[in-house]
This record gives sequence, structure tokens and C-alpha cells, in this order.
Amino acid sequence: MTRGLWIVAAAVISVSMLSVSSVASVSSVAATPTFAKDVAPIFYKNCVECHRPTMFAPMSLMTYEEARPWARSIKQRVVAREMPPWGADPAIGHFKNDPRLAQKDIDTIAAWVDGGAPKGNDKDLPARPKFVDGWTIGQPDVVLTMTEPFKVAATGEIPYQYIKIPTNFTEDRWIKAIEIKPGARAHVHHVIAYTQPAGMEGRQGSPLGRTNIGGTTPNRPGVTFGDGIARLLRANSDIVLQMHYTTNGEEASDRTSIGIIFAKEPPTKMAAGGMVLNTRFVIPAGAPSHEVRS
Repeated sequence: MTRGLWIVAAAVISVSMLSVSSVASVSSVAATPTFAKDVAPIFYKNCVECHRPTMFAPMSLMTYEEARPWARSIKQRVVAREMPPWGADPAIGHFKNDPRLAQKDIDTIAAWVDGGAPKGNDKDLPARPKFVDGWTIGQPDVVLTMTEPFKVAATGEIPYQYIKIPTNFTEDRWIKAIEIKPGARAHVHHVIAYTQPAGMEGRQGSPLGRTNIGGTTPNRPGVTFGDGIARLLRANSDIVLQMHYTTNGEEASDRTSIGIIFAKEPPTKMAAGGMVLNTRFVIPAGAPSHEVRS
């Protein structure tokens, strides 16, 4: 081959390599997920029920501007499967309300963060989900609120509080959805709600006269029962809130509310539950194995 042909061949090879490199670079950029097209749909479906303004999650993920500063933390938590939170052992079986992300969604979020967390084109954004301000169950038919605020101290340990809310219902009602909304979210560890006959003071009477109707923890918003399922709320009942307050260095005032949506017709199945309690057991010191029955 002559010197001239070698030069031409080298030039062609260089141009080809440059073209391949350019195509690979463009392909790499195109493959990086964007918030608008790829990540927002995942957040809207799985995360923003809690991660939005007026709700109890520490930050909102409704917009790119709100989510972008948390990108590395988001990747870390979803890759570790700590978010969305789910306490059931996956080896036990599948639950209908399992909120865990599919692996492809986790991979998409991780690739988005690793690629610099680009925003993308606003035209690719899906429609923002619509929520009723402060509620995950939708607009309640009735909202029942503590009649008086509870003052949370700045420090110290607060015993469980049992706070009664009259319902003033004169007939039985069927609960289709229920949500407990703390007023001082940062100070409420959890709430358990149950009913008892109206006029019964505090924790008087047998637990057999009580009906558990719901509860809430910081990672558990409202509950909506499936088709044909509802929970009975008996007439002439009070709702009692078992409140577990925690101190965090700041004083607060809490007035927790309960939002209820009633079933339009009697259900075919009744949601029910109960507790097995033994509150007086003692484990002997040094006992290697000790059985408690209830």
C-alpha cells in the first residue's frame, strides 16, 4: 500500500471511530432516565401519598425542585428497600397492600441519580395526582376532633393518654375508610382508636365492650377497605384515642382528628379485629425461657 493510501485509510478509521464514539455518547445520554419522563411516574404512584405538603413525610417529592436535593438519599433508601416502608416478611407471602417498589423502578431511580438526576422535559411530566388537603382517603364524610388540645411538654416521658371523642351517632354506621390525623405530627409516635359505649369514663369496663376501629403510625396513613367490606361503628359510642406522645425538646399542642368515609350500603363482609393481651406478666430474672399466656 502506498503512503497516500495509508493516510486515507487512517483518516477513514479515525472518522469511523469518532462516529462510533459520538453515537455511543449520544446513546448514553439518551439512556439516562429523567425526572419528568421516568421518575415522576414512580413517585406519583408510590411515594407522594406521604411525601407531599401537609403530610407527615420529611420532604415533598411532588416536583423536581423539591426532590432533586434529596436524590442521593432517595437512591440509598430505595436500593436498601427501606422505602416505601413495609414490615412484613416477604417469605411469608404476598399481601394485597404491599407498597414495595418493583426492581425495575428501583433500577430506574438509581440510574437517574447516577446519571446526575436530570430534570428532562416538562412536557413529559404525567398529570399530578389529586389529593384532599391533609387526607389520603379523600374527603371525609365526617371529621371528629379532640374537644380540647393536649399540651405536649418539651422534655420527659409522657404516659399513654386515653382521650375520648363523642360521636353523637344515634344509629349504627358502616366505615368504608378511616384516617387518623395527628395535630402535632412530630410528637405523636402512634395512635390506636377504639369505641366504647357513650358515657363510659376513661378505660372503665371490660375490653369486650370495645371495638378497635383503626390506628396510625408515621408510615401508615389512612385505610380504605375493599369492595363490599366495611367496619361497624355502633350507635351511641364514644371513640377513645390511645395516644403515645414523645418529647423532642420543643413544646407542642395537639388536637388529633379522625376522618371517616361511610359505606353507601351495608357490606357483604365485616372488617374486624381484636387484641390478645396480658398486661400483668412478669419474666423472672435470669430465666432462659419463659412462657406467657393470654
